[in-house]
Amino acid sequence: MQCSYCSVSASSSHAPFRQRKIDDIIMELKEQAKIHDIGFIDFEDENICLNKSWFMALFLKIKKLFEHKNVELRAMNGLYPPAIDEDIVSLMKTSGFKTLNLSLGSTSKSQLKKFKRPDVITAFEHALFLAEKYELDCVSYIIAAAPGQTAQSSLEDLLYLAQKRTLAGLSIYYPSPGSLDYQFCEKNQLLPESFSLMRSTAFPLNNTTSRIEAVTLLRLSRILNFMKHLIDTKSKIPESKPFFDQKKTASLDRQALSEELLQWFLHDGKIRGLDPDKGIYTHIADSNLTQNFIKKIKTIPIAGIKQSAMGLNPVLESGIGL
Repeated sequence: MQCSYCSVSASSSHAPFRQRKIDDIIMELKEQAKIHDIGFIDFEDENICLNKSWFMALFLKIKKLFEHKNVELRAMNGLYPPAIDEDIVSLMKTSGFKTLNLSLGSTSKSQLKKFKRPDVITAFEHALFLAEKYELDCVSYIIAAAPGQTAQSSLEDLLYLAQKRTLAGLSIYYPSPGSLDYQFCEKNQLLPESFSLMRSTAFPLNNTTSRIEAVTLLRLSRILNFMKHLIDTKSKIPESKPFFDQKKTASLDRQALSEELLQWFLHDGKIRGLDPDKGIYTHIADSNLTQNFIKKIKTIPIAGIKQSAMGLNPVLESGIGL
């Protein structure tokens, strides 16, 4: 694969796909288990299940190794959906996985073409089906603020994930040296001034998606995930209500305050936060994105994190005035 954002995409001499010896991995795990009370193991390799026979052999051994211990496994970098089938998901469940992390990239065909990445939506939705069948939670990753990528395209990705039984993981693009996108950014003088700024947390590009749009998309993904949490826990989203300069927030617990922040947002599109000393404040955000999100979220069925979308949109059922 030659994904434009990947550090090997621009190199014709990069090393071939390699996998470590299974016995070496098991040996390392055994050594760590001798000196640590292991409770969580993350496999950072997003290609860990590309070779099915290797994957099955490895995790059958891991399953046996930790069969009498409560160890959670995770592949947090996001797995490639076409490489996932029922045998793999079944073994993931029985070996200690509680969550399936998936790499979607984008739902936009034009953006996928820029990324030089195949369209994996069919395989992605099948992976979601298998995750629900085996009672695994899901986190699904999309990329935002890449060179040439529009904020509207990323918003459509979020609205797509809103309807799926998954958390939305929005990853802010960063230019990876060795990638085709890095070469493009360098040629078009899009790279940040300092190498230390080429990371997601610095919002490194200010291109077709502005930095304000990028941070707004990131906050919208958090708001969406909270809405999904409410679907799971309360089966509805609270009604919108206007914000008044409220000073009395100390008596509210975190959950209640979060719901109020959501209600105010759904009414006027302003993303607010709370400072313990200064009270409620408003984040800088792109108003076009927030208003578009609010307008469109009421037209689609929203799924929770634990349950699929069913029936009418809970935003409409709860009578939110949008």
